[in-house]
Amino acid sequence: MRHTYCNIFKYKKYSHFDSKKDIKHWLAYIKEPKKICSHGFYPFIHFTMKKYTYRNGETRTKPREICYSSHIDRYIYEYYNYLLNESYNSYAKSNGINKCAVAYRNNLHQNNITIAKEVFNFIKSGDKYFILISDFTGYFDKIDHKNLKKNLEIVLNVDRLSNDWYKVFKSVTKYSYIDLDNIAEFKKMSLREVRKGNRIANVVELHELKKHLRKNKNVFGIPQGSSISSTLSNVNLIDYDKELNNYVTAKNGLYRRYCDDLIVIIPEVFEKELLDKFQYLNSNTPGLEVNDDKMQMFYYSNHRVYHNNEYSKIKYLGFEFNGSDVRIKERTVTCFYLKAYRLINGINKISERHKRNAYRRQFYKTFTHLGMKKTKKNRGNFLTYVDKCSHILSEPDIKKQLSHHWNRFSKRLVKFTKDGT
Repeated sequence: MRHTYCNIFKYKKYSHFDSKKDIKHWLAYIKEPKKICSHGFYPFIHFTMKKYTYRNGETRTKPREICYSSHIDRYIYEYYNYLLNESYNSYAKSNGINKCAVAYRNNLHQNNITIAKEVFNFIKSGDKYFILISDFTGYFDKIDHKNLKKNLEIVLNVDRLSNDWYKVFKSVTKYSYIDLDNIAEFKKMSLREVRKGNRIANVVELHELKKHLRKNKNVFGIPQGSSISSTLSNVNLIDYDKELNNYVTAKNGLYRRYCDDLIVIIPEVFEKELLDKFQYLNSNTPGLEVNDDKMQMFYYSNHRVYHNNEYSKIKYLGFEFNGSDVRIKERTVTCFYLKAYRLINGINKISERHKRNAYRRQFYKTFTHLGMKKTKKNRGNFLTYVDKCSHILSEPDIKKQLSHHWNRFSKRLVKFTKDGT
């Protein structure tokens, strides 16, 4: 095994239909194509993740459908994803799209901050730009299998997928899954109890659970959550990226796509031409559906961003840009405070009940500057991220967005003295 493979496998503690084992138990197995050809993939486990967002003064939930694989299957996906990423990187470099598809790459060494910095600096370097921001509706759920297979063969530089690759491809296109809720109901356990065990179900229980098995019988859709789905989502759009990027760069513009979120910056004189090109590509790419509600158009000139002839801000990858200054999205900051306030309310109730200051250390570590420092056991907190944004983007005022957090939290936290008063 080459040294470069060492960091691609991750031991995870979640429970599934197989037992938790380190990669050393499976390494020889997953590297043998004949073993993969005859491998029986377990069903994915499906659940709906609720993502909380704050908009127009209201907290809303945004459902996200997640499927996660068994431990042995995950190791297989991680290994084949590594091989695919290497092939995709080579293809992207030789076809001029290495820099435009920026998500899920293992060779660009970028994150949302550095990507946003590049985009905003490009805008500021120009005179008059037209800026288009858009995303795709239910992208993973609508990926066309025929188009994906064609592009996968192109990226792997083969006329036909080998048997092991086809087995992996089939496992994420004609995948099967069982809802976590059905498992909990079958075992008469809470979701938390189900997740705690070494295995979610033994062989006999898994056989019984097959009555809840669901299969993707469509000719489109891959599970969002498998270790290889991310790179496949890039492979699916190689033709789209190539054509749009070639057009935009020829006009001295910039095109970047972060999974299903894209931004195009082009001299203002090419606005109509770009929109026609954009509509053509979207209509002629199988399975692609643009989210019209989220499509935004801006203009930049004289260090200002305009929308409908009014001063505006571009919101991209968690940041707001007004043409000269960059800030973390206000909605992100608001969500941070709301999350902290909800936890404070819970802490106050416990503190009132026991007449003592409860869970303060844990709260301070999670939500204040006292937990910013990174250690082997502590990855930092949101303020660590804020500090990183300020440094990379060279925007000192970003720190001011959270400068009053200590005072705000202190006013809300109930305080008890040693005698319980």
